Amino acid sequence: MDGDERGVSRSTNSTRRTFLASGTIAMAAIAGCLSNSDEGDQETVEPTQTATATETPKQTEKSDDSTETPAKETPKIPEESIIEQFNALGFEAGADYESGQYGVILYSTSEYSTVKTEIDDLRGNFSGYDSHKMTVVKEHEELAAIATVWSAKDTANTAKGYFAEVDGVFDMVAGPLTDGDTDDDNSGIPTATITEHLDTLGFTAGEDYKPKQYGVIVYSDSPVDEIEAEAEGFRGDVERYDSHVKTTVTQRNEWTAVVSFWTTAEAADIAEGFLVGFPGVSVVVTGPLDGSESTQRETDTGVEAFLSDIPNYDDDIVSLDGEPVLTGDATEIGVDGTFVFEPPAVRIEAGTTVEWEWVGGEVPHSVTHVDEAFDSGVLVGDGKTWSYTFENPGVYKYCCTPHQSQNQKGVVFVE
Repeated sequence: MDGDERGVSRSTNSTRRTFLASGTIAMAAIAGCLSNSDEGDQETVEPTQTATATETPKQTEKSDDSTETPAKETPKIPEESIIEQFNALGFEAGADYESGQYGVILYSTSEYSTVKTEIDDLRGNFSGYDSHKMTVVKEHEELAAIATVWSAKDTANTAKGYFAEVDGVFDMVAGPLTDGDTDDDNSGIPTATITEHLDTLGFTAGEDYKPKQYGVIVYSDSPVDEIEAEAEGFRGDVERYDSHVKTTVTQRNEWTAVVSFWTTAEAADIAEGFLVGFPGVSVVVTGPLDGSESTQRETDTGVEAFLSDIPNYDDDIVSLDGEPVLTGDATEIGVDGTFVFEPPAVRIEAGTTVEWEWVGGEVPHSVTHVDEAFDSGVLVGDGKTWSYTFENPGVYKYCCTPHQSQNQKGVVFVE
């Protein structure tokens, strides 16, 4: 991609297309990390390619003695859940991994011995982390499979991008090693009712709270001692109110959770306004504690923090409304040594299909939702495309796993 080429986001019928430039030659990004599925499981996507009329080669007559080498088919990876794939590779829950840990399996077309040697050479770079539980290379039919397990989601995501550059890796699957639905929202906190959140956090109905009460839960990525200090001040301010039942600080994986119980909906709403202002709060869950409908949302702070370190984000959210949107020269919007999605933040209506196109060279990229709800897999090649239909409103944060450390990220706002 020449320096004066421009990435353009445009719509074709009901499909919104996002052009992504990439590479060290021209400076822009192409695919990233996306995740969002009805089951909450990660989905693996085979590389797809579209061709236009100008890309279709003309057929020419061949002599009788001419031979044509058949194109090598792209290997197919399993379509099962990540736990089923771990089990298929011979790993056992309780022995090789624990429920609640995070797993990644990357598939390579290179020889097993080549991949194993490369992983063994890299072990010194990751084996010292406390969150690292195992990394093993196994043979899977004609492929080499790299299986790695981590206790924390953020380090698993980092490892995912790190191992994506191992020789021959063409696709991967990742997600929490937990049976059942894992319909994560965009922050990494599973989407669930407030009573389901309380169950996960260890609170028991009838003992810790009553069904006629109302609850507020906020999740923060700040240290627990910092949040506990904030909660102590909050408790001192509200203890004189009869409607306040209790406010407790606990932890859930890498998150610090503040749980607050109230006897009236009005008091809980007021408390929410204070608790959402605690440091690092990204997710808020509210509602009655009788098992009826509750609300879970991501805060503006969480989205702004995600966008803040994207190299080409300039506070502009592009509306993909069918009109072409000029995004600027790749060399002008990029930062030396980085990769970007262009545009990095877009706004669409629910039901819209967004298409990403790989441009700018033979550089591996992916479009991966931060919590594995959808994932293009790692694709390589100018003109490659991948699309996803956003059925539900929300804020969808995604990244490129091979270049996550370079902040190749984007956000889709769905209304």
